[in-house]
Amino acid sequence: LSFQDVPPFCAAEQPGGWRLLRIEIAVQSIGPPLHLLCNWLEAQSGLLPRCLFAGRDRSVLLAGVGAAHIHSEGGDTGCGNDAEREQPCRQDPTSADVALLPQLAPTTHERICYCGGLRFDAADPEVVRIGPDWEAFGHCYWVLPRIELSVAGSGSLPSGAKSVGSTETASTGTSIHMNHAVSGSLCGTCIGTLAVQLRWHTTQRSGWADERARALEALACLVRPVDTMSPPCMVSQTSEAVSQMDFEAGVRRALQAFEDGSLQKVVLARQVFLDLAGKVDAVALLRQVVGSVYKRHYLFLLEPVAGTAFMSLTPERLCRVHGRDIWTEAVAGTWPLAEFEKVGEAALLASSAKHNSEHALVVGYICNLLNTVSHHVKVCDTHILRLKHLVHIKQSYHALAKDKQFVCSAGGESVDSPAEVAVSQADQTTSHDNALSSSWNSSSVEEWTSVPFNITSFFCKHMSPTPAVCGLPLDLARR
Repeated sequence: LSFQDVPPFCAAEQPGGWRLLRIEIAVQSIGPPLHLLCNWLEAQSGLLPRCLFAGRDRSVLLAGVGAAHIHSEGGDTGCGNDAEREQPCRQDPTSADVALLPQLAPTTHERICYCGGLRFDAADPEVVRIGPDWEAFGHCYWVLPRIELSVAGSGSLPSGAKSVGSTETASTGTSIHMNHAVSGSLCGTCIGTLAVQLRWHTTQRSGWADERARALEALACLVRPVDTMSPPCMVSQTSEAVSQMDFEAGVRRALQAFEDGSLQKVVLARQVFLDLAGKVDAVALLRQVVGSVYKRHYLFLLEPVAGTAFMSLTPERLCRVHGRDIWTEAVAGTWPLAEFEKVGEAALLASSAKHNSEHALVVGYICNLLNTVSHHVKVCDTHILRLKHLVHIKQSYHALAKDKQFVCSAGGESVDSPAEVAVSQADQTTSHDNALSSSWNSSSVEEWTSVPFNITSFFCKHMSPTPAVCGLPLDLARR
């Protein structure tokens, strides 16, 4: 990179005159992949923003620091000169055309990856104001890390395997990437990739030189990780945003809405504040919260600015798309683990009319949504999702995307994308789980975007939240 005075010819052209380049080297170490990733990320506390995404089956494990690009809207989330911001999620709050996800051109490197997330109400034109606690994130926040470390997990693909036309999002955090290729790990050796990513504008005379200088500066700031655990974080006191009296008043209003038939279901929650006894690193706090519960959960961390971070531990998938195949799932109905162990799965599922009624509401809602963008919707087997202290009813769904999707081309014009553009190579590739991919068929013309990207955009706008975590009708339940 130091001797690259002119931009490499392989840099991918992006909409709006931008160029995107990824340079990577293979690295290896000994130890559990997730542990090593957290060690590295915690050591880079001076390089913001920081992000981490771990797939449910650990086939995707990545962490990033700094920013080559931030796709966001809201408060001041810049990172000095090490970030470029444009294409806001919400240029016009009254517009229905909300760019919730960053888009990449078809020629983009196959492992280019954005990490981030969006609000439940990001696509609601009536929601303009964001509370002070969430100003740094805006309605959506996606970062292309300046430096990224990814490692092969236990569920990784075989060496050289790739995924084309596949996407997945967790319910609280995602990563967006192109076709992902990883190597397996043997004998406790963690195989990974360290990458630096650059993004510059072709109309700027010194665009490449300035971007290269920023990338080299970020690389020089990397800190060697130390395999030590931070002391546990202690909570000094707790408080609630809503008083007991106000919460009970909300319950009475919900009961009245049930009686007059305007509300079928509502989820009432209380916001709890935990005052920490001392300053704590966000990565160290995530480790403490997660503990040893690594499998069957997505892990997510996003720290846009110092002192502000969002972290998540969730077992629930929002969506997975591969070619025209769509999978989604919902969790509705909850019992204590002790009750489940006492009576068993079959008896528990048959014993509660309340929980089964809630489950039926969610099934109907999701099937109706899927019918708008797909056909052959199948409600798969229902089973119990067992967690540390609770069990939930988990329902999976499968559908096939309709033949055409209304999409935007790389130039921003609306087009109809033929299904064969996204799936012509599906029989030659292996699906890659636990990541949100925006994949392109290299044999197709550049103006066609993929079915997975557009289906994922639909899910982000309409599938979150579901009645399982909000209520029905959604508008009234939110109020």
